[in-house]
Amino acid sequence: MRFDFAKSEGAGNDFILTPARSFPSASAEREFVAVVCDRRKGIGADGVIFLSELAPNRWKFDYVNADGSRSFCGNGSRAAFLFLRSTGRVGDSAVLEACDGNHRVVWSEERQLPGVELNPVMAPEGKSTFLESSTHADFLDTGSPHHLEWLEAETDLRGLNVEQQGCAIRNANEYAPAGTNANFVRPTSDPTTLQMRTFERGVEAETLACGTGATAAAIADFARRGGPAHRKIEMAGGTLEITFDPPATKGDSYTNVWLWGPAREVFRGTSEHLPTPSPSQTPTRTPSPFLLSFLLSVLFSVPVLGNIPLTDQAQISILTGSPGQEVYSSWGHSAIRLLDPGAQPVLDLTFNYGTFNFGPGFYPRFVKGHLDYRLSVQEFAAFQSEYLSTGRGLIEQPLDLAPADVQAMADYLAWNALPENRVYRYEFFGDNCSSRVLRVMEDVFGDRWDANCAADPGQNITFRRAIEPYIAGLGWVRVGIDFILGARADRPMAPCESSFLPDGLMAQLPLGTLDGRSIAGPGFELVPPENGWFARPPQPVVPPWVVGLAILSLTAIGLKTGRKWLARLPLIPAAVLGVLLTLMWFTDHSDTWWNAEMAWASPLLIGLLKRGCWNERLGRNLRGAILVMGFGIGFAIAISGGALPGIFWWGASTVALALEPWTLVKAQRAMASR
Repeated sequence: MRFDFAKSEGAGNDFILTPARSFPSASAEREFVAVVCDRRKGIGADGVIFLSELAPNRWKFDYVNADGSRSFCGNGSRAAFLFLRSTGRVGDSAVLEACDGNHRVVWSEERQLPGVELNPVMAPEGKSTFLESSTHADFLDTGSPHHLEWLEAETDLRGLNVEQQGCAIRNANEYAPAGTNANFVRPTSDPTTLQMRTFERGVEAETLACGTGATAAAIADFARRGGPAHRKIEMAGGTLEITFDPPATKGDSYTNVWLWGPAREVFRGTSEHLPTPSPSQTPTRTPSPFLLSFLLSVLFSVPVLGNIPLTDQAQISILTGSPGQEVYSSWGHSAIRLLDPGAQPVLDLTFNYGTFNFGPGFYPRFVKGHLDYRLSVQEFAAFQSEYLSTGRGLIEQPLDLAPADVQAMADYLAWNALPENRVYRYEFFGDNCSSRVLRVMEDVFGDRWDANCAADPGQNITFRRAIEPYIAGLGWVRVGIDFILGARADRPMAPCESSFLPDGLMAQLPLGTLDGRSIAGPGFELVPPENGWFARPPQPVVPPWVVGLAILSLTAIGLKTGRKWLARLPLIPAAVLGVLLTLMWFTDHSDTWWNAEMAWASPLLIGLLKRGCWNERLGRNLRGAILVMGFGIGFAIAISGGALPGIFWWGASTVALALEPWTLVKAQRAMASR
């Protein structure tokens, strides 16, 4: 399982933040959490926070302790909110849905800290002490259960064996079977400040801080000593502040309970979780449970950006991805990478012009040829992980740009990523993720940029020939592509038009110049392709040529045996395809116009489907017209240098045979002899 994560901490409690995911079983989830939280073999954390967006400014906050148990986590909720806010997913306030209910989270400009509102808290219960040095003990549930042992001397707190004493309290019969958190607290000379150490249930160890434990200590201290309705709790990882409204009458709950404290993002990464071998397995080499690469990975899509302030270390490069096995990825891919290692945190973004814009009316727009693409932004590690997981290659071409030019290009991309600017009309041969890169260079640098199109190595090659290496292994998909493409595909490419393919763009960039000097080299291999540059999907069980031969043979057999229905059966799909090609002329799919396949896939075949029409005068005229038009179309394309793909010959041969041209000659002779 490859996954992206962010490591965050709140007052010393550390957490792994990652998008919510499904697990095949509860035990699989527990194993995953245990492995990633392991501080020696994993990333290391007190727990994992699974996040998923429910609505604007409303997120599911699913906190799982290192041992796989669930509870509410005060410090984790603040850390998660700060991360979501810093990535633009929420504003200065939001709602987190946790296992114990909904919690408001806000950013305080006054404190310059994130805060979380806890559920109302019942008054503390007095408990028997476990330590001889304790003055008294309390129990409260603040979203997680807490036992508090109160000490007087600072030396008692500092010298306490929290691991030993806390474990005994956590597993005491009094709190079985779920157990409890164990907190050791002492007042200070300041009546509103306490010092505390915590043994956390679920982590099964002392932690540097505990938000719900600090809240429990603050309310328990107020209940016993009174004073201002707020407390500061000093812990090894930092100071937490708790504010609350005391109950109006005895027996009521404490309300408006807020936890405030520091939080920050530590780093982001991509990791691969490998299953732990069972005891019965005896591998010669146990794989490491993680292949960590701190590549500043993505956790969620990057929000819409304003201008991006960069350091002088910032650089821009062009990424070229190898073709994939899916049809939509058969041509490869191009993207723009912006890396600023001098920024804090490091900025590493990918600008991708190859994203579908799925909105209302998508399918009607697609049929009409109004296919919209958009510029999307994601962090580079997420982009790279897609290639790692699919075995596709990735080549990077750094651009040798001055800092001011890098800034100008970054500002343009940020502007282009705005909702009102990011959508564009896609054209396969004319305007796509690759050709857009040259347009960006032109828009940013103007006359300073010369793409040197005259040196384009792909010019004078036809579009159809250019895409042959990419569709060679696609089987039936290749048949469909060859069928649908019209005469434009057989036109030689003009200078720079080969950049509609990512590989063409990669070859063109080193030829271009900025202010008269080259700014791009051939690139270097960032991710090696596992099975060669061009994808080779599994071949179909039945190759297209076998089907073509079978249909032609059945047509011939039908004529030979007198089963005319069998011979004419292929005319039905040919008629339907002819209507389809005709309708394409009424769309913006200009790449399908003037299609050679109309030599046999003719809409006129529809007229022959009428019962009894075949041998009537209308039927004979239709058959003759279809044959003459088909021959004319094929001849015109052949002498003009156009391509006649394999499907043309199979289709034309079958339809021509099924139309029985010799019967038309006999009928013409019979009429002439009368």
